[in-house]
Amino acid sequence: MQLARIDEELAALPGLRETLKRYKDLGLEDKLKDKKQIVAEEGILKAIDGIVDDVQEMRDAFGEDYIPDVSRLEEDGLKDLGGAEILRKLKPHIEILKTEIAAALAALDLAIAKARTGLQDVQTEWNGRSAQVEDAHQKTLRELAKDGIDGSEYTSVLQRIEQLEPKKLRQAKLAEDLKAANTERRKALEEWEDTKSAQFRSLERAAKKVSRKLGDRVKVSVTATGDRAALEEHLRTLGGRVSDMVQSLSRQQPLSMRALAQACREGKEAIVQSFPMPPAQAEKLIGANSSFIMELEEIDLPATTTVQLNVAREGAPAVWRTLDELSTGQKATAVLLLLLLESPGPLLIDQPEDDLDNRFITDGIVPQIKREKRRRQFVFATHNANIPVLGDAELIAALEPAESSDGSDVHLPDRNLGSIDSDYVRELVGETLEGGKAAFEMRRLKYGF
Repeated sequence: MQLARIDEELAALPGLRETLKRYKDLGLEDKLKDKKQIVAEEGILKAIDGIVDDVQEMRDAFGEDYIPDVSRLEEDGLKDLGGAEILRKLKPHIEILKTEIAAALAALDLAIAKARTGLQDVQTEWNGRSAQVEDAHQKTLRELAKDGIDGSEYTSVLQRIEQLEPKKLRQAKLAEDLKAANTERRKALEEWEDTKSAQFRSLERAAKKVSRKLGDRVKVSVTATGDRAALEEHLRTLGGRVSDMVQSLSRQQPLSMRALAQACREGKEAIVQSFPMPPAQAEKLIGANSSFIMELEEIDLPATTTVQLNVAREGAPAVWRTLDELSTGQKATAVLLLLLLESPGPLLIDQPEDDLDNRFITDGIVPQIKREKRRRQFVFATHNANIPVLGDAELIAALEPAESSDGSDVHLPDRNLGSIDSDYVRELVGETLEGGKAAFEMRRLKYGF
């Protein structure tokens, strides 16, 4: 970091000034005043060179041939827009801007070149003066050496101080910029936290709405900052054993990354007081560098969603189980109940009975279909009679295999279309989905219905 480097360099300034004071007490300032002036003048020359270098750096940021991107004003991007005729008027203004930018850059290049030429002329003239002073200076140093005084060290101290003094202004500017950047960063973090809070509240409302609609069958809840994977990955960059730290933080619910980062900045005691973490683990956290703490503060811990299904039979006390505890068929039931909720678009489902048993279809899916079909279209491909019959399908389409040799095609005669109220369609449903009247009656008798 540039500011840290300058801080480190300027830390030597008090010691250099103390050394300079000792030399002044020996009377060297008067004896070597011409050399002192040369050192000061050299610093001014370098500072002015630095100004031109800064301008050159800003110029280089534009590149050799800066061209604004106007691809969106091409005809292909405008021709299908209703306001194309108006938007075409933008292009001449941008063309003028491009021309004037090119002229300005050319003028800037010329001004920089002239400045460098002028500075070089001044440098050459000054080099003559410096050489004369240097000759006299060396003579003075030899005379001082006869008295056991190292005048060259005095000169070195002067030069070092002259190099460091201008950096104080740079230090102040960088510190000011850093303070402004930190203020802007804190503001951005606050806005981000507000956005995440709003998003979580929206998720909570959605979960509560789903739970109200499916209260006796499915419950949905969301947990703020529930997903800790990104935090664990970041903590592992510390190296060593961090599993205890991860487990400790996993018990904090909810977990604020900003609060954790601030505690890290304040020290071990702040971490131990605010978070369930042993002192040894807290020590490891506060030993991390500032970059680690800032990255920690920026970690996003997404909310997690828990879906529970009531697996009890109709009329029995509720038995709630999470998706991880459900069978494949029960998971499909929970997901399907969610899909059947109110939505503007149609829903197409292929053979849901592959993963669902008949009880869940009858008790859970069919009632939901009957409620929602007034507002939404459902299309099922199924061999299960409960869905079209108990669900009161408005249209049943019974496909028949075509008479082609490979049997790969099907066809749909007009007479195979209709509701369950149609005698022919009802007969097809009984044959295809129930196995015929005889099979249905045999099952009924065996069940004792």
